[in-house]
Amino acid sequence: MNVIKFFVICIVCLVVNIGYAQQTEIKSIGLVSDEYFYATSPSVKTGGQLNIVDFLGNVHCCATISGYAKISDDPNFVDGINDQTVYAYAITVSPGVVKGLEGEGIPKKIAVKKIGRSIKATVDGVQVILSSCTSAEGVHYFTRRKSDGKVIVDIYKYLGVDLEPNCKDKFF
Repeated sequence: MNVIKFFVICIVCLVVNIGYAQQTEIKSIGLVSDEYFYATSPSVKTGGQLNIVDFLGNVHCCATISGYAKISDDPNFVDGINDQTVYAYAITVSPGVVKGLEGEGIPKKIAVKKIGRSIKATVDGVQVILSSCTSAEGVHYFTRRKSDGKVIVDIYKYLGVDLEPNCKDKFF
């Protein structure tokens, strides 16, 4: 009887850990801006590589996480969905990447495909679409579930200037 309890406990722990790992993976999508990667996950690993998806949907290789997470002290970067803490990671970019390139950062191990100005990818077994749009004073970098269009990541960068909004109301 004790052996059966032991195996049941092991299976439950395994399922919980797999679920947590998947949840962490999707939160590892964020925003690359200047020398930092901004994400809602406090556990992106140092040494991890990111592809950078620019505002036009072009994929650039690569940035490497070179510093540990710290809570971002820059009020211009916020989580646009749940008002979660945004973490800043120091990065280094490959020599071929244009200095100052900004866009969504997505773990390099995730295959991406450009469709128009959007990027399609599969993260944790879920098909997602990465895109961006402007609001009146900033830029939203979205990750949406393809199946229902629900926004699951929205890193917002406040620019403090008047912009021509092109975000569709359905995102908000």
